[in-house]
Parts: sequence; structure tokens; C-alpha cells
Amino acid sequence: MSKILHIFDIGPFVHAGSVNTHSFIEGPVVNSADGYRLPTIPTGGLAQILNALADINPEETVVFCADRRPTIKQGMYAGYKSTRSHNRHVEIQKEITEVILKDCGYEVFAEEGYEADDFIFSLVEKFKGDYDHIYVYTGDSDLYFLVCDNVSIRPSSSRAKTVTRDNYEYTVSSKCVIPYNTLTWNKILGGDKSDNIPGLSKEACQYLSGWTTDPNVYPYLGDKNFVMNMAQAAGGEIQHQCELVFP
Repeated sequence: MSKILHIFDIGPFVHAGSVNTHSFIEGPVVNSADGYRLPTIPTGGLAQILNALADINPEETVVFCADRRPTIKQGMYAGYKSTRSHNRHVEIQKEITEVILKDCGYEVFAEEGYEADDFIFSLVEKFKGDYDHIYVYTGDSDLYFLVCDNVSIRPSSSRAKTVTRDNYEYTVSSKCVIPYNTLTWNKILGGDKSDNIPGLSKEACQYLSGWTTDPNVYPYLGDKNFVMNMAQAAGGEIQHQCELVFP
């Protein structure tokens, strides 16, 4: 029997399900045609997680990762994710989801200063050689660099994507073909609007142009250790950008 690890990124599920008011909380609920509802404490994200769990073999390993305020990266760059709104309605759902998952006996990785991405990367790096396959459940393209022969991305909603080593080039973008494992590298060069990270200077991009145009290097541009070694040798702006973009 194959040894499988399932890693869930809680945040994308909660955001995707935030409009769903199905509740799993005890209290004054209303029994309607759509199910039990408690509009003041919606947990639609949890409902989507439980639906995904229903398709997983109970003998396989499942863990969850959750965001905390990313103070470490904000200390590196004050503008990091500063353009994102923090809907209290969604934040409450995240808190409730974590509590219920822990009550169900699941392990939830979270720590002040870190994001779910940090834990997901660490778990994949540590256990990639111990499992036949690792599935990461998320809607966040920041984690696509983890995709390889035994690591795949599974969607957190109907709008998210299933990304594997076989379909990477034609799946990560609906607008163009993206060579394998260059998506994160593109974010290092051009910045990431969703995280409010600006792109590198023209001089830095020119310095890195050889890496960008060499197809033989493409598979390694998603290897954090490989890229960080190069970035540390370059130092300055390039090293700072790589540290900011990678988990």
C-alpha cells in the first residue's frame, strides 16, 4: 500500500467557503431546506475541508497548516501583503475551523510570525523522501514550486487548480505556457502583486538574465536551496528578494 501524506492549507478553504453559512457549531441554529444555519458563525470553509477529507483513505496521514500574522517578512519589507484587507468575518471562520480540526484530533501547524506556506514547505522538504506521494491542498500559486514527481497540488475550491509534474506547463497559467518550475522565479524577477512585492531592478534582472534564458536551468529555479545559494552569492537586492518571495 502506498504511503501518502495530505497537507491542507486552511486559509484558501476558508476564503473560498466564506459565503457558505453552514455551521458545525452547537447553539441556536435554524433548520432550513439548505441545512443547519447559524449566520453569525458561518463555517463554509470547514465544510469544504470535510468534503475533501471524505475522499481520503483513513489510513493515510493528514495534517493542516494555518496562517498567523507574517511579522517576520513584514520586518523584511513593511509593504509585504499590506494591500490585503482583513475581513473579521473570515478571520473568525479561520479560528473556528482550527478549533474544530484540533477537536477532531488533527494536527494543525501554526506559529506567530509565520504563514501556512512556511510550514507546508518545511513539511514537504522533511518528508518528501518518506512518502510515495504528498498532496498539498491549496489555491495559492506561491506553492506551485513544490510540484515534482511525488508532490502535487490539489485545489481548495472550484476555482483553484490541480497541478502535477505532468500538467505544470499548461496549467499554472491560463494565458501562456510556463516552463516547469519557473513561476516562482518569475515572481522573484517581476514581483508579486498579490503579496505587494515589487519586482527587481533592471540591473538585477540583467545580472540574472543568463538563468532566465537557459532551459537547462529551468527545473532548478523552483528549488529553494539551489536558488538561495545563488542569491547569497549575489547578495544585496537579489538575496533579499528571494528571501521575501520563497516561504
